[in-house]
Amino acid sequence: MYKVLLVDDENRVLKSLENGVDWEKSGVCVAGKANNADQALQLVQEIKPHIVFTDIRMPGLSGLDLIEKIQEIDPKIQFVIISGYADFSYAQRSIMYRVLGYCLKPFDEDEIAELLQKAIEILNKGNTATSMLQDTKNNSLQQILKFVDDNYMSDITIQELAKRYYLNPNYLSQLFKRELGLTFTEYLTAARMRTAQDLLHTTTLSIREISENIGFKDYFYFIRKFKKETQKTPGQFRKEHYRHG
Repeated sequence: MYKVLLVDDENRVLKSLENGVDWEKSGVCVAGKANNADQALQLVQEIKPHIVFTDIRMPGLSGLDLIEKIQEIDPKIQFVIISGYADFSYAQRSIMYRVLGYCLKPFDEDEIAELLQKAIEILNKGNTATSMLQDTKNNSLQQILKFVDDNYMSDITIQELAKRYYLNPNYLSQLFKRELGLTFTEYLTAARMRTAQDLLHTTTLSIREISENIGFKDYFYFIRKFKKETQKTPGQFRKEHYRHG
């Protein structure tokens, strides 16, 4: 039976994850739990897990830094990121580390079971043709994410992206959701909102100008979307965060 290590700085999250999933049904067992990266690294040496579920934001070493260190110990270990934040920059970096998936809290047991099945298939097949296929998929997605990051101010659609990279639109939509835990629209919106916050923080551009610069044709839609993402209007955000000089 494959062993799973759970890593999160909140005990209630660890308990919820451990008790909320039928691990044995998927053919695995929870062999250890850790509250921080140091504990996790020690347990990796002691229990030698096959699969690691790790939070991405923790005090000290981040989840991605932890993954990098664990991969140096055993590159065959499979990883799933758990997070309460739909943060596209973290999701993008996770692709570089061949992370199997990005699960947002609260957890979906069916989604976790699917990721466990994928991990088990990879572990069963070792470092055969599967690793090569994973590399190809990751490289393609990295190229797509870079294009979106460079062109988010344009009117990008999933259909145009799929055509550019010779993919089926439905497959590309599934790829975003499965690998990043985000839809294409959520990823695009996150890129735009991050730039909007930066412009509000560092420039005197009007809110309408910022809206246009990041790809929103409808000024009022931008304001609604910004408030939904940040719980503040652009004006409130600027008042609280604007850096003079």
